[in-house]
Amino acid sequence: MPTLRYALPDACANTPVTAADGSIWVNHFCGLFRCHQGEVFPILLYQDGGITWVYSAPLNKHYSHGTAYLPSPVVFGDRVYVCCRDDLGETSYILCYSSGGTLLWKLTVNGSCTHLIATAAGVFALCGNTLRRVGDAVLEGSLMLFPASEIIGHHVAGDRCIFIVHVGEQVRLLQVSGALELTADYLLDEGNYEFLLSCMHPLLASNHRNLFAF
Repeated sequence: MPTLRYALPDACANTPVTAADGSIWVNHFCGLFRCHQGEVFPILLYQDGGITWVYSAPLNKHYSHGTAYLPSPVVFGDRVYVCCRDDLGETSYILCYSSGGTLLWKLTVNGSCTHLIATAAGVFALCGNTLRRVGDAVLEGSLMLFPASEIIGHHVAGDRCIFIVHVGEQVRLLQVSGALELTADYLLDEGNYEFLLSCMHPLLASNHRNLFAF
């Protein structure tokens, strides 16, 4: 099997994702790129048209590998989604592309949308501490995870999304269903925690029966 190499501009990029047609999508400080069959296609160049990358602290800091705070695209079905913002940081956008690179729609989100999460049930947007379902160019429903909380862990298991949040002196585990319902809320521990380094953040893993928090 031949090896394909793709050259991107010098700067930080986040974790690539693979679309339904086998193309590789990379969110980069310069823009959004699609890599396919040995060629690099610039899909969106930041700063063009007043759109730029969004500041997005990683939900899983163990796996960020020191990457700057830049969200990765997510894939659901034959579509690729990415979030970005305007130059002033007052408005966020969710962009939806076909796996071939065609812009299907652009959704304006008032305020900050820092992460997109793909589960077996669909794509969800994290806007502050509120989780919202991404429909066809619309946001549907909302679920507040916890006001004034810090998300310190995140995991996807099938159609469920699991978060570990630090609120006050409590560390809690929240499970959200594909229907955007809170189906579990467990108190993991209490104490005067300070999660200053990525190595201090919990790890989440799962199999077909169990969820593990380390």
